[in-house]
Amino acid sequence: MKNSKDNKKEKIKRLSKSQVGTQVIKLEELEKLSVEKQEKYFEDVFDKIYSGKEIESLRKYALRCIKLTCDPKNNRIHLPYGVMVQKKDTELIIKVYQNRHWFLLLLFITLLFLAILGSSYSWINYSIIKNLNKDIDGDGIADINLDLNNDRIAEINIDTNRNDIPDINIDYKGNRKPVFNIDTNHNGKVDFNLINIDTNHDGKCDINCDKNKDGWPDINLDLDGDGKVDMEIDTDGDGRADLNFDMDGDMKCDLHCDTTGDLKCDKYCLSSEEVDNVDPSNSGTSTNVGNNNMTIKAGELVLEYEDDNTVFITDIYPDDQPNYTQNIPTKKFRVTNKSSLYIMYNLRWVVSLNDYVTDNFKYKITSTLNGANFDFRTAPKTTSPVATEIIIPPFSTQEYSVDFKLQGTGGRQNEDQGKTFSGHLEIYLDNEY
Repeated sequence: MKNSKDNKKEKIKRLSKSQVGTQVIKLEELEKLSVEKQEKYFEDVFDKIYSGKEIESLRKYALRCIKLTCDPKNNRIHLPYGVMVQKKDTELIIKVYQNRHWFLLLLFITLLFLAILGSSYSWINYSIIKNLNKDIDGDGIADINLDLNNDRIAEINIDTNRNDIPDINIDYKGNRKPVFNIDTNHNGKVDFNLINIDTNHDGKCDINCDKNKDGWPDINLDLDGDGKVDMEIDTDGDGRADLNFDMDGDMKCDLHCDTTGDLKCDKYCLSSEEVDNVDPSNSGTSTNVGNNNMTIKAGELVLEYEDDNTVFITDIYPDDQPNYTQNIPTKKFRVTNKSSLYIMYNLRWVVSLNDYVTDNFKYKITSTLNGANFDFRTAPKTTSPVATEIIIPPFSTQEYSVDFKLQGTGGRQNEDQGKTFSGHLEIYLDNEY
């Protein structure tokens, strides 16, 4: 009976013989299949590649490929015996490498480089060759030792001691750019914008503080290395961020922002209770929220009317007419955030008809929980924004009420008699207008 080492050699040999070349799968065709058929498709592919050998689980590899197809970014995964699956735009590419040859070639190149240059940085990269593009949290996206240009050398989130914690060129919220602990001269040592900086030598971190010791800073973030904190600022020293929350990872403040540098909020401000509930590690945005249905959904952002969503008002009289009382309906609706994120949205009128001649047909909006609030203003003639940059906290509802009137002028207003306003209010995000 062959020992385990002989069996492994035989498996590698059989795998190289079974290689059928690069396979390219069109994602458009794959998406036409059900999940079950996709799973069966990939199982058949890997059964051919692995020559029918008994391996851990063909189904597990199939599920990892299905998950890769759902990744909005181009990415790749590595499977046993040198099988690589890469998502590239509209295609899924499956390649089989002969790992033994690659290893010998990389070893030779590394030793030659060391002999010529004697660079310690090459030693670091050599030590992590087998751990490139490592997914440490199981979400299918690489976190550690990111090789961005496929040269088999890590450029971002370099882990020098194999403890799954980045040490050099650490990125910010997955942007895959060196922001913290930067090695500017490529000598394997960090020399710019270090993490856990104690500026006043009191034994406590003041800049780029990594609270949970995972390698990525959490509070008092200096994003440009100028020695001044920019995001997730802890103003009271309790270890929690209080100011300048970047919720989408674009290095710009989205909530409770200080624009003047006085460490006080002056834009998108929240209450103290709301600040305590902000989790800047959550990032993301809602999707499309524009249509004419009674209920408008965008992921977890929902608009609901108490009755039909259309506002239809016609033949009203000025509000200064004597001995006349009008019954103009109040339109009510609510906006609900069912997610764990703070969401910023906008309101707009979608106007079907407004043939009032003057600017005297007006409306006002009142709301709860810091929604849009303003006194009477002229109703728009065409589809127009009503209020922008409205913030709704997680798991909360803002109640809205809209009132209308034809403002009197103290005289005859025949030009507005028999006129009509028809339209509805809807919510939208900045990238939808």
